[in-house]
Amino acid sequence: MNKELGDAVSRIADSLSPLGAVARIVAEGCAARLEMRRLTLEGKQIEAEQLERTARIDNRQANVTEILQTMRREVAKGERNAKKYRDCFTNLQRDYLRPGATTMEKEMSASLMRDMADILSGSHTRDGGVLTGHIHEVLNGAGALDPRQSSSRQGAPKQRSAGRRAGTASAVAERS
Repeated sequence: MNKELGDAVSRIADSLSPLGAVARIVAEGCAARLEMRRLTLEGKQIEAEQLERTARIDNRQANVTEILQTMRREVAKGERNAKKYRDCFTNLQRDYLRPGATTMEKEMSASLMRDMADILSGSHTRDGGVLTGHIHEVLNGAGALDPRQSSSRQGAPKQRSAGRRAGTASAVAERS
């Protein structure tokens, strides 16, 4: 029993002195009931805090799982698109080097290969930025301030104007 509680029991026992020897027992019993009530409430508060922490952890785990699944889907999609561009690039290279290819065919193949290289490079840069954003969410929690956003897109890739062909090729690959 702490000093404060012991003093309170003594004062209450004095107030109950007409009960004689039972006064101290009644005062200590009352003090024990009050202490048990206080401990029970404290235990419930600790339990509620623990449940809240567990719920936050469960929610965070669900968010991280969702982010990781999104990352996997985006990486797979990016790889599929990159493979399509690489296949196109290989075909154009073959056309360019094909014996008997006309000058026009070679110029078109060369132009499209440059466009495909630019599109593929831009796609990798963009996909890398998206993945970096997801990694930031996993490490710092959704809604955390992303330091990349404060630079007002300084590092955004600059694509040269590839004309209508590149835009069409990019749109086809993105829909896939």
